[in-house]
Amino acid sequence: MYYSGLEKKIIQDCLRARAGERILITGHDFTSDLIESLRQELRAIKAVDIVITWSDRIIVELIRNLGVKEAALRIMPFFSEKKTFHFLHREIEADKIIVIIPPTDNYLDFLSVISYMKPFEDNYLYNLFQLQRMNVPGLLIDYPFDTKTRNLLEKEQFDHLLSSYRNAIGVNFQEIGNLNRRIVPFLKFGKEVLIRSDYGTDLRFIINGRFPCEEEGRLGFQTSFCQLPGGEVFIAPLEESACGVYMIDISDYGFILGMKFQDGVLMDALDSRGIENDKARKIIKEMGLLRERLGEFGIGTNSQSPPLLIGTISEKSLGTVHIALGENRSYGGKNASAIHYDFVSTKNDVFVDGKKIMEKGRIIV
Repeated sequence: MYYSGLEKKIIQDCLRARAGERILITGHDFTSDLIESLRQELRAIKAVDIVITWSDRIIVELIRNLGVKEAALRIMPFFSEKKTFHFLHREIEADKIIVIIPPTDNYLDFLSVISYMKPFEDNYLYNLFQLQRMNVPGLLIDYPFDTKTRNLLEKEQFDHLLSSYRNAIGVNFQEIGNLNRRIVPFLKFGKEVLIRSDYGTDLRFIINGRFPCEEEGRLGFQTSFCQLPGGEVFIAPLEESACGVYMIDISDYGFILGMKFQDGVLMDALDSRGIENDKARKIIKEMGLLRERLGEFGIGTNSQSPPLLIGTISEKSLGTVHIALGENRSYGGKNASAIHYDFVSTKNDVFVDGKKIMEKGRIIV
């Protein structure tokens, strides 16, 4: 079991579950090993576990019978009243929820519905945002260990991925909290952010009047709904303020793609030289991001989270910067969108009102 040994930390420290609480756990059926270990830990503390899983077969049948939008709604629990979730034709009363997320490009591998995959993912994520906006107490756990990932990676690579996730979840909360508190005052009282890098990033945006959020990876600290792995400080820029170029860069992987913003909107895509490029533009269009607004700026603060090109672990990596396009209302923004995509970069300089707070990916405040 990939997260074996972390069950107690996830249930007691991250979720802060208590005896007698009703905990809804939901995820794809290939996450059953994690689900079962979490169930056992809930029972050990005398909490009540409610488990509902879904499968590729269920998704296919829902899409065929109900359509993409309704199918995505049935897979993601909808919270309508206090402690009441609607999920797969059922009403469930629960105090907290755990949603286990597989990598969305690694399921629904059926030719009969593959053309619906992108809109299904968009609606699934949109429903997740609605759950977050309702301040439902819960955890969103990354689970990138499906069969395709195992088959694509060599054993040594897969073992490294597994070790990275385990270490990132097991990190000390106080360590993350101390780093977060060094950054927060600058974003809380700052007005303008500038991101620059040696590989072409030069992006400005306004944060005046917006409040930064901290995520340590546990409930009860600013956010009622948080991700695992955790570790970041993030804020919603003013929707019409972003201007300039942001280069997505995970240097160790040699991957660079540029985004050109004007008045808060993504206007074009650039190649690694910072030149407008049809191939780069096609990638952005296929993701549905062209003309989408900048929705988030964040700094990673998890020292055990390496910048991998999978899941949310990269955006938590200490010293990385990420921006996101799309939905941002759950943390103080005003941009309603069906999508939310994060883009990570490394080795940036970050300035707030002219004060340098990061230098080449190192927090210096």
